[in-house]
Amino acid sequence: MKFYTIEEIIVENPKSTLKVNQSMNEGEYIFFTSGIKSKFYNDFLCKGKNIFIATGGKANVSFYEGKAAYSTDCYSITTKPFVDAKFLFYILKSKIIEIDKDMFKGAALKHLQKKQFKNIKIKVPVLAEQQRIVAKLDEAFAKIDKTIQLTKKKIIEIEQFSANALTSIYFDKKNKNLKKLNEIVSIKGGKRLPKGKKLTTENTGFPYIRVKDFNDNGTINLNSVKFIEADVQEKIARYTISSKDVYVSIAGTIGKTGIVPKILENANLTENAVKLVPYEGVDKEFLYFFTKTTSFKKQAINQTRTAAQPKLALERLGKVEIPLFDLKNQIKIISEARNIISWMKSTKENCYYKIKHLEKLESAILIQKLQIQKAA
Repeated sequence: MKFYTIEEIIVENPKSTLKVNQSMNEGEYIFFTSGIKSKFYNDFLCKGKNIFIATGGKANVSFYEGKAAYSTDCYSITTKPFVDAKFLFYILKSKIIEIDKDMFKGAALKHLQKKQFKNIKIKVPVLAEQQRIVAKLDEAFAKIDKTIQLTKKKIIEIEQFSANALTSIYFDKKNKNLKKLNEIVSIKGGKRLPKGKKLTTENTGFPYIRVKDFNDNGTINLNSVKFIEADVQEKIARYTISSKDVYVSIAGTIGKTGIVPKILENANLTENAVKLVPYEGVDKEFLYFFTKTTSFKKQAINQTRTAAQPKLALERLGKVEIPLFDLKNQIKIISEARNIISWMKSTKENCYYKIKHLEKLESAILIQKLQIQKAA
């Protein structure tokens, strides 16, 4: 068993000139971006056993055997004949935290420091021993990954069950008083930033809410919210949202809904979302919980225009139908809906905890197996 630097055991694939664009997913070859398998391309840049490492941001690392393409933000390598590429992949995966900390540097945007990366030294056993270790790891990870995938499938089933249950409390009360959304709310769009203007992480007192800030719990991820300068806010001052409204995403991710917390009262809203301002006699939570039903989701999709980027137009969203009740019955429905959502949230959290535990188990197995070969 000998020590080698990464540089001594790898072969670098050609630097890519490909960038992610909307026309992708039309080909047959796996396409890697930021070190992660994400799309498909109509041509390949490498074949055989290859490793893909993100060159910017986080230290994502992936392995793929076959023909593949990769973007400009990937560092693509394979190995010399005396090293199994998947063995090196597992080594890199076991050192992912160390690589993330030491190999990625930069003032604004961190980038992989290839020179430092290539100088990493690893202990390499003979090829047969590498392949034995890889086989053991593959076997262990296959079982864990299957359980993770089944758990992720269960999360989807929980969400579907919840949506169906919410639908039943709106429609199983023999209420024939269907109303179009535009009859019970005012639908108002957000506004894009003026040309040439950018968001800032500095708290200027003027938050700007984007679709990416919408979380899965019907509210806003406060840690991701960015801000605009005072002069920009003056130009788009009319396009704000209140904690009394319900937001709906209308582009990209269609139909993501929620209510902004009071701390973001009168924040500016992206052009990729709208706010539903309830008329008198309509409770905002009654409205919000309806957006979590199967009925709303189906109607929203049916009203979506398909183009290069799907878009749900305001006037089409207004055609979505909702059964309307008096305020007393709205409150009853809200109470039932809260129970369903609470059950869904706790059940999903248990699933996420299980996935996290399994991922930690993978990491422990990886380190254990590789420590065995280091000590030999």
